[in-house]
Amino acid sequence: SGYQEIVFDSGSSRPSSPDTPGRRGPLDAAARAAMKAVKAVRACWRCKFLRKTCSPDNPCLRCPTNSTSCKEKSWPAVGCKRGSFEEVLAPLHLCPRQDLKDTFFDETFDPKVLPHGTQASVNEEYQTQIETRAETLRKALDTSTESEPTTLVSYIQSLQSLDPGIAISKFSDFQTSSLLPIPSPMRVAFTPLEECIAAVIYEAVHCRIFNLVELGERPLIFPRIVNLLYSAARYQAKIDSDELIAQSIICLRSSFEAIRMTPFSRWNAVDVSNHNLCKADICQIDYIRVLNEHLSLYLNALSKVFFKKENMRVKETWWLSTFYSFAIQGLVRQLIRQLSFTKNSKSATDQYLHLAIRLFIASSGDYDPLTRDYVTLSKDKEVDSSYFSDLDKAKEAVERNSWKSRGVSSSADYLRDLFEDKCGDITIDNKVAQIRDAVPDDQIPFGFLL
Repeated sequence: SGYQEIVFDSGSSRPSSPDTPGRRGPLDAAARAAMKAVKAVRACWRCKFLRKTCSPDNPCLRCPTNSTSCKEKSWPAVGCKRGSFEEVLAPLHLCPRQDLKDTFFDETFDPKVLPHGTQASVNEEYQTQIETRAETLRKALDTSTESEPTTLVSYIQSLQSLDPGIAISKFSDFQTSSLLPIPSPMRVAFTPLEECIAAVIYEAVHCRIFNLVELGERPLIFPRIVNLLYSAARYQAKIDSDELIAQSIICLRSSFEAIRMTPFSRWNAVDVSNHNLCKADICQIDYIRVLNEHLSLYLNALSKVFFKKENMRVKETWWLSTFYSFAIQGLVRQLIRQLSFTKNSKSATDQYLHLAIRLFIASSGDYDPLTRDYVTLSKDKEVDSSYFSDLDKAKEAVERNSWKSRGVSSSADYLRDLFEDKCGDITIDNKVAQIRDAVPDDQIPFGFLL
């Protein structure tokens, strides 16, 4: 794919500061140290959105406390959290070396008795599969015709002709006519996204456990996934405020790659021994390392979008792209759950992005353009007519018409159902909490609370 796998920098993630008198003269060393300490702990997420001031040791009077009643009280379901998502969320640890104590790992899988070159052979196989996929895509591009509305249609049809079995098991009831043509001005931005979707399709149709994975209480149906990705990519090609959708599609592709490289028996002794040369901070198995990198990039991008000052005031510029990205990340969650090795990693993957969607729901308030009238939500602001069309396409992509029959009445309900969030306690990264608690009270001067 020619897609540049970098995340759009949506601006500084530093939260807004309250109106305080400007300082006079340069800061001394103690004041600079205090400011650094304050920036390290930062205000809680709720105060950022409401432009209030607080600190871990001097919380605001209404700082939310943890609650399991997330459907009734959205902010208490978030709790009092500070920092970026990657700082707060428990690490996934998809590499067993990162989740097992070194002594246990080495005693169980002695590197001295393991065959040499195991990691190298796994990485070579992974690279071969990537190259084979690229060649298949190239052939599909070569055979595409101008009569087809999109390259993706030609690609899907070529896969069907190459393997009729795929057409029956994966593309049953799929209508390529549902993939609407892309306007010429969007083609340049859409092409790399289309190629990434094609790679996702290739990985999915060759995934042995695809039909065994469920999305919430619903099985993964291939046409549903293609329509979601296509609609989301169209919207991504149209906007330039962030690249959450693009990064989510990449995460989905990497998740399928990891699933396809993992034997169906999942983490048996042979699989774990492949990680004998991995380090505590980096996995040496390429398909796990790449997946970890892309998941990390997404979390960083998500934090930048959520905590950008302008986005805390105006929802239209980021709400739909974030919602689309969550819809795709719901698929990612189901796949990485299959890669969980230990109890800790299973808990982290089960709760993947739960805290992020709770913050999305809480910060959205009553803004829900997929279930409420957009003109009413916009109040006195100028209405962008093209946004109506974008919302209609999004409703189709997430099958809005079927929500009522499934007991889903809002976008918040949809996300809770998608991520199977039962409103329980969320595990956070304890290392960050310990660092936060270590900041002395006297290093947080009044007037510098962010």
